[in-house]
Amino acid sequence: MYDETQRQKVIDIIFKEMTKGRSLRQICSRKDMPDKATVLRWLADSSEYATIIAHAREAQIEHYIDLVFEKAENCG
Repeated sequence: MYDETQRQKVIDIIFKEMTKGRSLRQICSRKDMPDKATVLRWLADSSEYATIIAHAREAQIEHYIDLVFEKAENCG
């Protein structure tokens, strides 16, 4: 079980990792992280956590957009 402080730390790690382009599946496959179902349950139960992860997904998208542009620039 994770207490509220531990959950916040996990959500912070997920946020940081997602902004680097890692998926929730990849992050939750780490031995030191809860499984994906647990995290999804936390998001369903907490609008605060859901908002944080929504922002992380936006940053994740930006990360991949930047990679696409970099590839396109290097092709021309």
